[in-house]
Amino acid sequence: YPNPTNGIFNIDFKRVNTIAIFNTMGINVYSEKNENETSGIKTIDLSSFANGIYIIRVSNEKGVSNHKLILNK
Repeated sequence: YPNPTNGIFNIDFKRVNTIAIFNTMGINVYSEKNENETSGIKTIDLSSFANGIYIIRVSNEKGVSNHKLILNK
């Protein structure tokens, strides 16, 4: 949240191992391993990226979840 975003958004998570963000071409533009935190809020800044649609991929030991993010500065 928020979505659409102006570049800075938050991911509220429980038990996340990795966060990856892909553009519409499928290129990984951001990734982070989250080895120490079991829950919380992660703030990510994409304000230097171009406007458009991005896919956020969040994974843990139970599986993978994909979410659409709209960047509109």
